[in-house]
Amino acid sequence: MHSDPGFGALGVFRRSFRIGIVGDRPTIHFNPVANEDQSARFRYEPEYIDAVYLEFLACIGHIISSPNVQALQSAIAVDIKSR
Repeated sequence: MHSDPGFGALGVFRRSFRIGIVGDRPTIHFNPVANEDQSARFRYEPEYIDAVYLEFLACIGHIISSPNVQALQSAIAVDIKSR
């Protein structure tokens, strides 16, 4: 267990909320007792992603779509073409 309480909060968040596609249906699963059940471990289930991973993906998408990163990608493409 990490000593920073923020990391504990992320663990609770991971155990309490997940989204996914089950069959053809979007699914949201919420576990209201995740904070009380500290013994619960993260379970990998390929049809779901947890809330922390969802936030990570959103951040990456935001960074990649930023004007500075777009400009960097364009500069790299021009550099590669000039070689």
